[in-house]
Amino acid sequence: MLLLLGLLSVQTVIGFKSTFFQRLPYNRGILAMSSTVSDILNEAVTKFISDTDYVLTPTSGGVNNVVQYVEKSNGDKFVLRVYNNGNNLDRVIFEHAILEKLKNRKFSFKIPTTVPSLDGGLQYVPLSNGAQASLFELIPGSLPKLSCVREIGSASAELTNALAEITPQLLQDPLTSRCPTPPYRELFRVHPQADRDHFYAALASPEFDGVRPHADRLAAEVREMEALISQLADLPQQLIHGDLHYDNVLVRDGRVSGLLDFEFCALDWRVMELAVCLSKYAGEPNAADLFEQFVGGYAQHAQLSAEEVAAVPSLVNLRILSNVVYFVARAR
Repeated sequence: MLLLLGLLSVQTVIGFKSTFFQRLPYNRGILAMSSTVSDILNEAVTKFISDTDYVLTPTSGGVNNVVQYVEKSNGDKFVLRVYNNGNNLDRVIFEHAILEKLKNRKFSFKIPTTVPSLDGGLQYVPLSNGAQASLFELIPGSLPKLSCVREIGSASAELTNALAEITPQLLQDPLTSRCPTPPYRELFRVHPQADRDHFYAALASPEFDGVRPHADRLAAEVREMEALISQLADLPQQLIHGDLHYDNVLVRDGRVSGLLDFEFCALDWRVMELAVCLSKYAGEPNAADLFEQFVGGYAQHAQLSAEEVAAVPSLVNLRILSNVVYFVARAR
């Protein structure tokens, strides 16, 4: 019930975010400033497979990175990722350390499994433009969109429990003791170029005079969120996936076949994982029903405190507002 009470506020923020995003320029980042994307992709493939007769085709995902299917001449198919993260090697190291810790866990779904590089058997390799690349085994399935909601909730809780168990191991390892991705509550660390003063100045700039009421309301929402964050400081913390929504899920025959993209794993409030998952459904006309389905699946494997449950609507908004701050910074 508490989730449903917060739904109107969540959908209001969704509307502001959509209006604002339409006003932002897009910067492709490191790949736009180096060799052609095609050259970089082909260089990356040669790091992992010796077969020169292969075909590259785009995937339907990959907002931050460049992701392509690689099909060899014998029909074997893989997924290639070239990281477009500003050469943040620490984030790549952290992601692959988590995948290594999780690889022997018994899940009802698969997680990404790397194909070792030809030279040295590495999980990720540097390219000539400074980016890192990885090749993964293909997980069968398709994006669910608004299907299999309860099943995704259940799988998300499975992962939450596993991440809780490996949190002490990761943080005690000198290589991964410092998480490179800030928690969502550190709102203005969401992107290297994020800056509080710049964000509010951008909203107040003449560029947004055409949508002035929306921009002003969005600024007010972010300020309210800043005040709320300080009141939630004592919520339980653990490693979370941090970007676990239906565009990072694969389903097959009505079941979850894979959970993807561990790049944004972070030490954060445990309940933030659920909020991130729900945020993708929040703008749908039947969001309340989708929330109920997802939470029903999630509750099969995970438990939250009353304080965490009460915080969920606000944390869904935090996830959405964090996206706004991210893209404002990325467009600088």
